[in-house]
Amino acid sequence: MDPTLVRERHLVRADRLKRGATAASLLGFAAFFGLAAQHVVRGASKSVRPAGSARQRAATARPTAYFDQQDNGFSFGDATSGLTPDVGPSAPPVAQTSVS
Repeated sequence: MDPTLVRERHLVRADRLKRGATAASLLGFAAFFGLAAQHVVRGASKSVRPAGSARQRAATARPTAYFDQQDNGFSFGDATSGLTPDVGPSAPPVAQTSVS
């Protein structure tokens, strides 16, 4: 076979593939744009909630208190919660000698 014809056929095929990929990209973008526009139109056509909705009343009723929030800031307990009562001397810590 003639190398010039083979090269020409490969170039034509590559050109078709590029055009097909470009067309598919444009079609996909147009579909995505259409779906986004449809979403916006449907969202705009829904009625707006009245100003005194239940969600707004619940949000303004009181602030959220977290499990570790206290009047003076945040902590996991009061100042003495980490201290143990004096029960006498305890055994010294033992060093770990091997890992299992």
